[in-house]
Amino acid sequence: MTVYEWIRIVSIFSILVPLSFGWLGWRNLDKGLRYFWIFLLFAFFVDLAIWYCLRTGNNEVASLIYSLYSLTEALVFLGFIRYSSGNLLLKRFVSLMWVLTLLHWLGLTIFSLVKPESNFL
Repeated sequence: MTVYEWIRIVSIFSILVPLSFGWLGWRNLDKGLRYFWIFLLFAFFVDLAIWYCLRTGNNEVASLIYSLYSLTEALVFLGFIRYSSGNLLLKRFVSLMWVLTLLHWLGLTIFSLVKPESNFL
């Protein structure tokens, strides 16, 4: 196993530390942190799926999972900013960024399907 593979494995499984603390303190977590914990759990399973796909030679599936996760991650973090902000102007800006992010991702996805050599996915 190469150093790169070891780094990837440590990176994937290092998320288990905050997941464990979140699990142990679940009752004390407020609603926002519980949602964030669920997102971290989702990210862990996405990382595992990508790692498995790459190990088995399913690079296209790994790229698709990564592309969908990248969109999800951006939208979730924008949602957390919107949820935690009390500033109406910031909430409106984040809502606009949410829509623009979705449209940008969709545009890049369509472009990569039309022109596969672009390698966006």
